Amino acid sequence: MGLGAPAGNAATRIEAYVSKNGIYSSGVVPEIEDLFQRQARELDRKKREALLHQIQAIMHERVMHVPIYELAFLWGSGRASRRRASTGSRGSRIRRRTRI
Repeated sequence: MGLGAPAGNAATRIEAYVSKNGIYSSGVVPEIEDLFQRQARELDRKKREALLHQIQAIMHERVMHVPIYELAFLWGSGRASRRRASTGSRGSRIRRRTRI
C-alpha cells in the first residue's frame, strides 16, 4: 500500500479518502457518504458503477483533493553544494573568513 492508492476496485480506492471510515478522510460530505453506502448495498454492477461515477464527479467538481506536498528528493550538485555541505551554511563560512 504505502503512499499509493489502496489495492482493489474503485470502491475500495474511494473509501479511503471520502468515506467516514476512510483512513485518509477528515470530515464527511453527506451526499457522498449516502452515495457510497448505496453503492455498497447495490448488487447490480452497472448501477454500482454509475453511483461510483457520481461520487467521482462530485469529488471533481468540488476539488476535494489538492496535493499539499510533492514527493521528491532535492539533490545538489556542483561546487556550491559541496562547499555548503562541508561548511554547514554560507553564513558560517563567511564568519570564518572574517575572523582570520
